[in-house]
Amino acid sequence: NVEALLFLLKKTEGAKLVLSSTWRVKDEFVKDILNCLRSFGLSMERFYDITDPQYHSERQWEIAKWLSEHQDGRKVVWLALDDENLLDGAANEKFREQFQEHVVQTESHVGLTMKDAKKAVELWKAQL
Repeated sequence: NVEALLFLLKKTEGAKLVLSSTWRVKDEFVKDILNCLRSFGLSMERFYDITDPQYHSERQWEIAKWLSEHQDGRKVVWLALDDENLLDGAANEKFREQFQEHVVQTESHVGLTMKDAKKAVELWKAQL
Protein backbone atom coordinates (compact mmCIF):
# COMPACT_ATOMS: atom_id res chain seq x y z
CA ASN A 1 0.00 0.00 0.00
CA VAL A 2 1.82 3.05 -1.26
CA GLU A 3 -0.43 5.38 0.75
CA ALA A 4 0.76 3.70 3.94
CA LEU A 5 4.40 3.93 2.83
CA LEU A 6 4.03 7.63 1.98
CA PHE A 7 2.40 8.23 5.39
CA LEU A 8 5.28 6.42 7.11
CA LEU A 9 7.96 8.35 5.21
CA LYS A 10 6.24 11.67 5.97
CA LYS A 11 6.02 10.88 9.69
CA THR A 12 9.63 9.67 9.87
CA GLU A 13 11.12 12.62 8.04
CA GLY A 14 14.78 12.07 7.26
CA ALA A 15 14.49 8.29 7.34
CA LYS A 16 16.69 6.43 4.89
CA LEU A 17 15.52 3.24 3.22
CA VAL A 18 17.81 0.21 3.29
CA LEU A 19 16.60 -2.74 1.22
CA SER A 20 17.01 -6.13 2.87
CA SER A 21 14.62 -8.08 0.68
CA THR A 22 15.81 -11.01 -1.40
CA TRP A 23 15.05 -8.64 -4.31
CA ARG A 24 18.35 -6.92 -3.45
CA VAL A 25 20.45 -9.67 -5.05
CA LYS A 26 20.04 -8.46 -8.65
CA ASP A 27 20.42 -4.89 -9.84
CA GLU A 28 17.50 -5.24 -12.24
CA PHE A 29 15.23 -6.32 -9.37
CA VAL A 30 16.23 -3.23 -7.35
CA LYS A 31 15.56 -1.06 -10.42
CA ASP A 32 12.13 -2.68 -10.80
CA ILE A 33 11.25 -1.80 -7.20
CA LEU A 34 12.39 1.80 -7.64
CA ASN A 35 10.47 2.13 -10.92
CA CYS A 36 7.35 0.78 -9.25
CA LEU A 37 7.69 3.24 -6.36
CA ARG A 38 8.20 6.11 -8.81
CA SER A 39 5.07 5.07 -10.74
CA PHE A 40 3.13 5.70 -7.53
CA GLY A 41 4.63 9.14 -7.03
CA LEU A 42 7.48 8.37 -4.66
CA SER A 43 10.50 10.23 -5.99
CA MET A 44 13.38 7.92 -5.15
CA GLU A 45 16.48 7.63 -7.29
CA ARG A 46 17.98 4.86 -5.19
CA PHE A 47 17.90 3.19 -1.82
CA TYR A 48 20.23 4.59 0.83
CA ASP A 49 21.82 1.15 0.89
CA ILE A 50 21.08 -2.55 0.65
CA THR A 51 22.11 -5.32 2.99
CA ASP A 52 25.00 -7.39 1.69
CA PRO A 53 23.71 -9.40 -1.31
CA GLN A 54 26.52 -11.94 -0.77
CA TYR A 55 25.38 -12.63 2.78
CA HIS A 56 22.38 -14.93 2.71
CA SER A 57 21.32 -16.05 6.13
CA GLU A 58 18.40 -15.42 8.39
CA ARG A 59 16.89 -12.04 7.52
CA GLN A 60 17.33 -10.90 11.11
CA TRP A 61 21.06 -11.70 10.92
CA GLU A 62 21.42 -9.85 7.60
CA ILE A 63 19.90 -6.71 9.11
CA ALA A 64 21.93 -7.05 12.33
CA LYS A 65 25.12 -7.32 10.25
CA TRP A 66 24.23 -4.14 8.33
CA LEU A 67 23.46 -2.29 11.57
CA SER A 68 26.73 -3.35 13.19
CA GLU A 69 28.66 -2.08 10.16
CA HIS A 70 26.88 1.29 10.04
CA GLN A 71 26.30 2.44 13.61
CA ASP A 72 29.82 3.82 14.18
CA GLY A 73 29.20 4.06 17.91
CA ARG A 74 26.23 6.38 17.51
CA LYS A 75 22.59 5.76 18.24
CA VAL A 76 20.70 4.74 15.13
CA VAL A 77 16.94 5.00 15.01
CA TRP A 78 15.74 2.14 12.84
CA LEU A 79 12.80 -0.01 11.87
CA ALA A 80 12.44 -3.31 10.06
CA LEU A 81 9.27 -3.78 8.03
CA ASP A 82 9.11 -7.35 6.82
CA ASP A 83 6.71 -10.16 6.09
CA GLU A 84 9.26 -12.58 7.54
CA ASN A 85 9.18 -13.16 11.28
CA LEU A 86 12.16 -11.34 12.79
CA LEU A 87 11.45 -12.03 16.46
CA ASP A 88 10.14 -15.54 17.08
CA GLY A 89 11.75 -18.93 16.70
CA ALA A 90 15.17 -20.36 17.47
CA ALA A 91 16.80 -18.77 14.41
CA ASN A 92 15.85 -15.30 15.65
CA GLU A 93 16.99 -15.82 19.23
CA LYS A 94 20.49 -14.46 18.56
CA PHE A 95 19.44 -10.82 18.02
CA ARG A 96 15.91 -10.91 19.45
CA GLU A 97 16.63 -8.40 22.21
CA GLN A 98 18.18 -5.94 19.73
CA PHE A 99 15.15 -6.25 17.43
CA GLN A 100 12.47 -5.84 20.10
CA GLU A 101 10.54 -2.57 19.52
CA HIS A 102 12.03 -2.16 16.02
CA VAL A 103 9.98 -4.64 13.98
CA VAL A 104 6.66 -4.42 12.20
CA GLN A 105 5.68 -7.72 10.64
CA THR A 106 3.48 -7.34 7.57
CA GLU A 107 1.46 -10.00 5.81
CA SER A 108 2.95 -10.99 2.46
CA HIS A 109 -0.43 -11.32 0.76
CA VAL A 110 -1.50 -7.86 2.00
CA GLY A 111 1.66 -5.76 2.18
CA LEU A 112 2.13 -2.66 4.30
CA THR A 113 -1.18 -1.44 5.74
CA MET A 114 -1.99 1.88 7.37
CA LYS A 115 -2.20 0.05 10.70
CA ASP A 116 1.35 -1.26 10.14
CA ALA A 117 2.56 2.22 9.18
CA LYS A 118 1.05 3.77 12.31
CA LYS A 119 2.68 1.10 14.49
CA ALA A 120 6.01 1.81 12.76
CA VAL A 121 5.66 5.53 13.47
CA GLU A 122 5.03 4.75 17.16
CA LEU A 123 8.15 2.55 17.30
CA TRP A 124 10.16 5.26 15.50
CA LYS A 125 9.07 8.02 17.87
CA ALA A 126 9.76 5.84 20.92
CA GLN A 127 13.42 5.64 19.83
CA LEU A 128 13.92 9.40 19.51
